[in-house]
Amino acid sequence: MYSVYFIKRSERSDTILRISAIRFLTQAPAAEAASLIEKEILALCYKSASPIKLLSSSGSSQGPYSSGAILPLYKHDSGRPLITDEAYALSHTRINQEPPRAAAATIPRRRQITMARKQKSDKSKKHQRPIQSLETIQPHAAGIDLGSREHWVAGPPQEDKAPNVERFGTTTPELLRLADWLTQQRIKSVAMESTGVYWIPLFEILDSKGFEVLLANARQVTHVPGRKTDMLDCQWLQLLHACGLLRGSFRPSDDICQLRALMRERNTMVEQRSDWVRRMQKSLDQMNVCVHHAVSDITGVTGMRIIRAIVDGERDPHALARMRDRRCRKSEEQIAAELTGNWRAEHLFTLRQELKMYDQLCTVVDDYDSEILAYLQTLQPADDNDTVAPPPASKAKERNIAKQGQEPLRQALYRFSGFDLTTIDGIGVDTASVILSELGLDFSKFPDEGHFVSYLRLAPNMSISAGKKVPSKSKASTCTRVATALRLSALTLRNSKTALGAYYRRMAWRKGASVAVFATARKLAQIVYRLVRYGQAYVDAGAKAYEARFNQRRLKFYTKALNDMGYNVEPIAAVEASTLEASIV
Repeated sequence: MYSVYFIKRSERSDTILRISAIRFLTQAPAAEAASLIEKEILALCYKSASPIKLLSSSGSSQGPYSSGAILPLYKHDSGRPLITDEAYALSHTRINQEPPRAAAATIPRRRQITMARKQKSDKSKKHQRPIQSLETIQPHAAGIDLGSREHWVAGPPQEDKAPNVERFGTTTPELLRLADWLTQQRIKSVAMESTGVYWIPLFEILDSKGFEVLLANARQVTHVPGRKTDMLDCQWLQLLHACGLLRGSFRPSDDICQLRALMRERNTMVEQRSDWVRRMQKSLDQMNVCVHHAVSDITGVTGMRIIRAIVDGERDPHALARMRDRRCRKSEEQIAAELTGNWRAEHLFTLRQELKMYDQLCTVVDDYDSEILAYLQTLQPADDNDTVAPPPASKAKERNIAKQGQEPLRQALYRFSGFDLTTIDGIGVDTASVILSELGLDFSKFPDEGHFVSYLRLAPNMSISAGKKVPSKSKASTCTRVATALRLSALTLRNSKTALGAYYRRMAWRKGASVAVFATARKLAQIVYRLVRYGQAYVDAGAKAYEARFNQRRLKFYTKALNDMGYNVEPIAAVEASTLEASIV
């Protein structure tokens, strides 16, 4: 009787993972027994596709196999090796003989743990990847893994295929040293992840040094095969970039980035100012002084006049009501009833502090507006200082722009870009400033309006499987700043007597208000793309023209359906004329 022991070892170390035995009962001599065992092992491995190597356990030659002999197993049909992992079969061993034990078993457990940790530490220092079979498109490419305290940079592998990785700090001298190291490595293109804001200083330094910097989306390159470390991340980025598998994120030119930074901070201040307006309204509501019921906007002329009088000590509701503007719809008695409240000292003190914060933020916003106007003047051509934008076609929009004091910004944006986005229905000066500051003037990076709409996340989520549309959830609510501005602009068109307004109402009747806002914002994005990319001016056809085109499409659809059913459709006027001719005859 013979026992065959299968010892499977780990791929990364010599640690024994599993020992299993198969017993064979035979009376044949040793040489014949070895041949029988070989056939049984081949049959077993062919069925289970388990990888093994056959070794003899004795010290002398027995049969066709000597001590330490290796028997490679092959599939009978393809001839390719069946061995994929490492295992051993020890033959010619009596059944009462114990299987060989690992040498590590005699070592104390604590010593084994220490040796395993040391071995793991030694391997982690090497970080050697196997030779990749992907085709290299960009040989002079580097990958950078960014962090808050250190950056790991991987260049092209060395001649002996060893990794070419360096670590740098995040201070400005370290970033300059990083750029010099890339120059020494003859790097032309660099790929990095858009991690937080850590990439911005390094991106600007490398861009100023003349490197082609590709900013990759971290979501697309985060799945690094194997164990994840900073050193492996930068090598993975370098490999993907060298093989042309990375797609860079959109980033406008440097002058547009400066304008974008100013616009974003200015809009942040406006949002904070709106929050303090809500706080003032809350303090007034706690005293049952309903200024927002007396006037439509508490930040208007009448509303702010009443609030400042309350902070200065005025408590008479009739005296406060007399501050109303003559154009207010409510009478003085109605406003006085709304301004009669329960005056409490703590709420009055809070209202005073909130008004100070509101005034301070108004000053900050005005400073940002002045800085933006001055910077736009540096971007506009020298010979266009006297160019004036034509007035808006809508008188209501013109009055609204003048009331909010946005006419200087509108003129500056027109001289900077050469076109006026406010001519599009629903788009105001704020929306136009967001579009130009976020995207710039070069729309050639978007091949067509479909790519542009998809970049703004305004494309419908159409899921198709097996040639059929599959119901799917809507995309995440997060969207770009431009898409948010276009959604707000679309919402203002619900009562507009324009073609876009008619389109919004038609979509709202069919699909609901949320879909109407999304679809109208998408149409606005298409119009903006045509205006900026091709200079195609927007011309409003009017709500009546849109309804007429819609009725023609609907008539064509129903006429075709009735003709397919065997009916003949004719206009009512033609039928009446033919009936009249028949009666005369």
